[in-house]
Amino acid sequence: MKNKKIRIGTRESRLALWQAKCFQRQLQELGQSSELVLIKSQGDVLSEVSFRELSSLNVGLFTHTLIDAMRSGKIDTAVHSLKDLPTQLPNNVVLSAYLPRSDFRDLLIYRGSHHFLDDFSSKATIATGSLRRSAFWHYRYPQHEIVDLRGNIDTRLRKLVQSRWDGAIFAVAGLKRIGLLEELSARGFHYKELNWMLSAPAQGTIAATLMKENSELLTLCDRLSHFETKLTSEAERRFLRTLEGGCSMPIGARALLINQKIHFQGALISTDGKELIQVDRWGPMSEILGEECAYEVFNKGGRALMKSITQASGNV
Repeated sequence: MKNKKIRIGTRESRLALWQAKCFQRQLQELGQSSELVLIKSQGDVLSEVSFRELSSLNVGLFTHTLIDAMRSGKIDTAVHSLKDLPTQLPNNVVLSAYLPRSDFRDLLIYRGSHHFLDDFSSKATIATGSLRRSAFWHYRYPQHEIVDLRGNIDTRLRKLVQSRWDGAIFAVAGLKRIGLLEELSARGFHYKELNWMLSAPAQGTIAATLMKENSELLTLCDRLSHFETKLTSEAERRFLRTLEGGCSMPIGARALLINQKIHFQGALISTDGKELIQVDRWGPMSEILGEECAYEVFNKGGRALMKSITQASGNV
């Protein structure tokens, strides 16, 4: 495809642009030229048919827009944080170019003393827009108040700075990618990595979507895929898909490749943090381990817990 410039769709936020440029550099190393195409997240750019179809797959509005732009031929490929993509994609849309995974952990940004983390009787107000993070936090700190925090990473950090909250939870990868930890430290904030909190499936992984029939581009993008990242990320996504949970559900997963085996940890947790079902297994180098771990969750009462979570969130 060296005679064609690949059009890479991305949103305009700092983090999205960083990720798209990272993908662009990888293509350049293969001798492939490309250009970034900025896509705005607007519902009115979607056709009615596309919106209905993608909504049925639990695809967020911006992902709606990117996929619709790709399917209509406005762009050739789109770059995503894999944790934000549903496990079931529209027909003829495929994943490729799994770039080497960054730090997959979550992190707490907080002001002043961290006494509220050590004293399990103290009060605190923590901000997050993630149902999973909220549930895990309530499991460990049931006395804390959780407030909703939404928007892109810059918007959420601005809200934190302007608030009186004790702290807010973010993904380590995003903060590190655009150098925000240094900015926060300069403003007097501190941070603590939450090693006890299971991350969202595929958190820290960047991947690209493209059309299945674009075989030449697919072959090129497959050359960029990092074997370990693809294997572990898809094992986690298999866990999520088998549980029939969307990317917003309180489900955590962590797959690590160690000595030619996968160490898989997974969890389903009630939204109030009072009920937690966990699995911890070693298995062969296969994505199917995630599926097997999901069935273990079911065997431990996961179906009933998933039903109660779905009913509580109104997704029935």
